Amino acid sequence: MNKRYMKSALLFATVVVSIVLVVAFVRNKPVAVNVTTAEQNVEVEVYGLGTVEAKILSRIGFEVGAAITELNADQGDKVKKGAVLARLHSAEQEAKTALAAAAVKSAESRLKKAQAAIPKLQSTLEFHKI
Repeated sequence: MNKRYMKSALLFATVVVSIVLVVAFVRNKPVAVNVTTAEQNVEVEVYGLGTVEAKILSRIGFEVGAAITELNADQGDKVKKGAVLARLHSAEQEAKTALAAAAVKSAESRLKKAQAAIPKLQSTLEFHKI
């Protein structure tokens, strides 16, 4: 009787588990959800291999040499005509300008002295004429 009882109990347990699974499956249906999609523009991108070259090649340089203190553009940047691309350290150029201005003032002073001496030299020349 023990074997018969075990078979009956196993059969009963199998039936109960099957019923529980069927009920659980039927009850847990997915919930219906209404979804609205938003329209948006998608940017088209193209990928490929190749070489990119500039349409116009320009040699850019400075007339004087100095250290760069400010850089406003980098390789590949688009720039407009007349835009300031870089600034140079101006201390050396300012010193040269000041030295040149001092030389101009000195030359002007020597010119005034020479012009002031002309009448005296002319009178001395007239006096010593033979």
